[in-house]
Amino acid sequence: MLTFFNDGYNAIKIQETDILIKNGLIAQIDKNIEDSCKTIDGTGKLAVPGLVNSRSRSLASKVSKSIAEDVNLDKYGNSPLYTMVNPFLNISLDILNDEELKSILEIALYEAIDSGTTTLLEQCVGRELPLYLELCEEYGLRTFAAPMLMSRKSLPEADAWGNFDLCLQEVDEQGIVDWNCSLVEKYKNNEIVKASMGLGSVDTISESLIAKVAKNAFESNSILMIPANETLREREICQERYGLSPIEVLHKNHALSRKTLLGGLIYTTKEDRRIIKSMSSQAVVCQYQGMLDAVLSPFIDFLIDDINTTIGTGRCSINMLEQLRMSAIAGKLQFGKRYQMRASDAFYASTEAGGRAVDMKIGRLEEDCKADILLVDLSNPSFHPFALPVRELIYNTKTSDISEVIINGKLLKQGGKVLVADKKDIVMRSEKAMEKVWQRARDIGVL
Repeated sequence: MLTFFNDGYNAIKIQETDILIKNGLIAQIDKNIEDSCKTIDGTGKLAVPGLVNSRSRSLASKVSKSIAEDVNLDKYGNSPLYTMVNPFLNISLDILNDEELKSILEIALYEAIDSGTTTLLEQCVGRELPLYLELCEEYGLRTFAAPMLMSRKSLPEADAWGNFDLCLQEVDEQGIVDWNCSLVEKYKNNEIVKASMGLGSVDTISESLIAKVAKNAFESNSILMIPANETLREREICQERYGLSPIEVLHKNHALSRKTLLGGLIYTTKEDRRIIKSMSSQAVVCQYQGMLDAVLSPFIDFLIDDINTTIGTGRCSINMLEQLRMSAIAGKLQFGKRYQMRASDAFYASTEAGGRAVDMKIGRLEEDCKADILLVDLSNPSFHPFALPVRELIYNTKTSDISEVIINGKLLKQGGKVLVADKKDIVMRSEKAMEKVWQRARDIGVL
């Protein structure tokens, strides 16, 4: 097979090679390796590191799919979060049983594997989280997953007249923190599936909850996932309550550290980025989500400020190939310069930068790294003449071009077919579950 070797953001060379996998790790990369083991024929294929989705919301990406892309949302700050995404999530969590929720999650995980994602950094709401963790363990899909703990009993919504329900409510803060900690403990020795600490957006959480979660994340050495600066409304509420930006509120309550992943970050100021940089926190940009909300995320600003910046899908399609293409193009538009955002920047942000964010040897094709590998079938004429692999991956590769997906040394997709789920079955079950959600939405006037 072919592969290329990169140094930071720059691809250096292409060469034919063999890759030996043992015990879930890349044991050797060399020509003509001889070993008595199962062989995958990589002739005519390109081996690349598996993609890391650094902010995924699997359930949200499916239950609110396509409902808001072309809707006028001027009175809601151009975001469908409060009028469509959150209401559909609240309905789903309220009326669907566990098996129905799992059927929708399975569709998202199938799409992730099919499009070459080998690691998901996921945020879930409530009872969605344990179901998601069980499915990832069953499939063998690498994940770090956290809840969106809130000082509320449900996700905030807004009505048709632009009235927002953003008040904090009485909740058992210590109880939900203990529940989160119990999941972290349960999965701490799992090779593939990890539970992490997590918070909802800063407009949905009290300072006391921030402090409790931050303390437990530090004590358990856990990753802490927090959406921040995703909407203008979030910034406005934080200014009204605290006279601070969301990032400043998190910083004040000791929630920022090397192990903090800040997701979204569409409305981030220079001062916010200075704080993020000073605390060595990780930035996750969801460019496709921002573009659908008619705004460009400040990806280039994070790179200029030397912040480790990764890519996530957010509440949009969990297909990382689409996200990479959008990120590369949007980066060129941010300052109107073709060279400002390169294909190699997007590739690095979705591979090695994701590994750095969770301090794991993923996103790289190197010996002793996790054997999370994609094989891209180069037989498609659109790849030829073939000379610049990173640009081909970002601008030309489609889901159907990915023939094999290997996670921790295990084949999850082979010959273009996802092996861990029955496509027809999960489509049928998820459609049936979603019809219940749509009907409830019609009944209560969300649609």
